Amino acid sequence: MTRTTAPRIAVASVALLAIGALFAAPLAASAYGTTDLIAVGEGSQMVAFSPDGSTAYVTNRDSNSVSVIDVATSAETDEIPVGTEPKGLAISPDGSEVWVAVLGSITETDITIIETSDLSTTAISSGGNGPYAVEFDAAGAYAYVSNYLSSSVAKIDAATRSVVDTVSLPDTYPEDIALGVEEQTLYVTLSAVDGVARVSTSTLDEIGSPIAVGDFPVGIELSPSESELWVTNNSASSVSVISTTSNTVVGTISTNPAPTDVVFDSDGYGWISSNASDVLQRIDPVSRTIVSTIPLLDSPFGLAVHPTERLIYTATGTDVTVVELTSERVAGADRYATAVRASEAAFEPGVETVYIATGLNYPDALAAGAVAAKSASPILLTRPDALPTVVANELTRLDPDNIVVLGGTGTVTSSVQNALSAYGTVSRIAGTNRYDTARQLVQSAQFTQVDQVYIATGNNFPDALAAGAAAASGGDPVILVNGTASSLDSATLSLIQSTGAPKAVILGQTNAVSSGIEDQLGQSYEVERLAGTTRYETAVLVNQYAFGGASTALLATGANFPDALAGTPLANATSAPLYVVRTDCVPAGVLSEFDRLGTSRVILLGGTPTLSVEVEDLTPCAS
Repeated sequence: MTRTTAPRIAVASVALLAIGALFAAPLAASAYGTTDLIAVGEGSQMVAFSPDGSTAYVTNRDSNSVSVIDVATSAETDEIPVGTEPKGLAISPDGSEVWVAVLGSITETDITIIETSDLSTTAISSGGNGPYAVEFDAAGAYAYVSNYLSSSVAKIDAATRSVVDTVSLPDTYPEDIALGVEEQTLYVTLSAVDGVARVSTSTLDEIGSPIAVGDFPVGIELSPSESELWVTNNSASSVSVISTTSNTVVGTISTNPAPTDVVFDSDGYGWISSNASDVLQRIDPVSRTIVSTIPLLDSPFGLAVHPTERLIYTATGTDVTVVELTSERVAGADRYATAVRASEAAFEPGVETVYIATGLNYPDALAAGAVAAKSASPILLTRPDALPTVVANELTRLDPDNIVVLGGTGTVTSSVQNALSAYGTVSRIAGTNRYDTARQLVQSAQFTQVDQVYIATGNNFPDALAAGAAAASGGDPVILVNGTASSLDSATLSLIQSTGAPKAVILGQTNAVSSGIEDQLGQSYEVERLAGTTRYETAVLVNQYAFGGASTALLATGANFPDALAGTPLANATSAPLYVVRTDCVPAGVLSEFDRLGTSRVILLGGTPTLSVEVEDLTPCAS
């Protein structure tokens, strides 16, 4: 995952260029997107990450080699000859050795061991012929090898590199292997008999009859909960789900043609490669439905999940395709500088209008997000009695024709207004209270014949801020109301009528916007209420309502208003939803949205005091 925490203009500019590229060539619906191709040998097969995630290793069937990849630079650093047609590989738990199954070897020494310290190699016996896959136990004491050509499985002492025992599985052509719960059982896909064998790791005896699965099983993986094994059925275009308790198939998932490998990511979702379809598929482990399909440039085979980052490597012909969900920050030293960074990321010099709001209080500016977005204008923040230097510098860069100050002189003083006059023609929108200011602001933007108006309380900020990007995406206004009142005043009703909207979308529970207001609006308009049990759930509902897809999403703290307010024009510029989240984690509902929307890039608004490193890592909230 790309992490950018320093508040630098160059970072914001690069982020915008990347976003522009994404929108020029939209990715398919997926929470992850392809971000790089790493050239390796011919006919890449299987991939594995080192335990610390710094290095990846790839078997190249047609080049008879293993490629070594530096993960930080996404580049091949070495290519090591290992023997004819290498297939599977495994890295010892301490990261010191890579064991490679050399499927096409005609000698007895058909496992090649690579010392990671100097990349020297040693050949040992697989205990059979035509090794396909290798798996270490957690302690690194033993390695298990499936031998495709001799239809057997071997147990090898990792220290002495000698074969301890073998078990024959006649005429089954075993392929992938997986250690089961507490490593007591080894599960082996039997491609020739459409089954999965169970082998005791202590005695290496076969346990019972094979578990019947789909046609031509290839890959197998234990789920993070250890309650299930997933098996790819290559000729059946499906995945069999095996219960590790009953050792029976408890579910079948249809996939794209020719599924090959299967892995699980840090969220517990399954990933399937389909080498006849040139796609990866991400599967919800609970519903067992495909939530993401990622097109690739070539047929994928092996998969590997990075141990710490939201990063997946898949072997695709002569390349390894990098698939990831990236996050980056738009952040300054304080709220004023963060708003400037958002402006820099979204706007070139020569804008027509800039909106100026106080950075200390929210009421006058809550409706500004959708208004600013309508005219493609940035929102900058100021101190009530002094224009911050960083804001003055941004105004110089933007070179606006007009500057609109939001709120009265008690909010933004006359001295600030006078200072602003050096950068453009200044006007002020100020009502008798927050609701009157919001009405005047919406009226100034001349919303007409809109699809709906968004109704949010002006007594708190989260719902109105969550609505800003959603309303902006459809060119609709956000109208602030006194949500505790039993009805709307005539001025607000007149404003709603002037927009020509046939529908009113109310945000929040009845303690935010009363049922009396809902009933009153229902007499003249279609009404829909979007209300979660928390501000974070409401934000998800709002974005579900407004967005059907988005390759970029923005996150801002739900604990304060400035970053989300100033970020709304950036969200509009990138056609992105904006979610308010907790300061220390990302609600599960927001993470699920990335799948629904097809999001591959996440932009955080604000520094680590407002959105922690855990949010940057897209860590899900525990509850």
